Amino acid sequence: MSRPGDQRVFSRRGPAERGAAWLVTGPLGHLYAALADIAVIGARQLAILARTRLGR
Repeated sequence: MSRPGDQRVFSRRGPAERGAAWLVTGPLGHLYAALADIAVIGARQLAILARTRLGR
């Protein structure tokens, strides 16, 4: 299905694969990153709280 002069190395991905990639790098990827950031902030806050309660 290539045209004369078409120099693509990779073939075009199918709609299902493009949709899955968009989902992972789009809304779900952003949600995962936000939840990971919130978890790290929470863990740091708990560590600070534990340190202050132990008197260090």
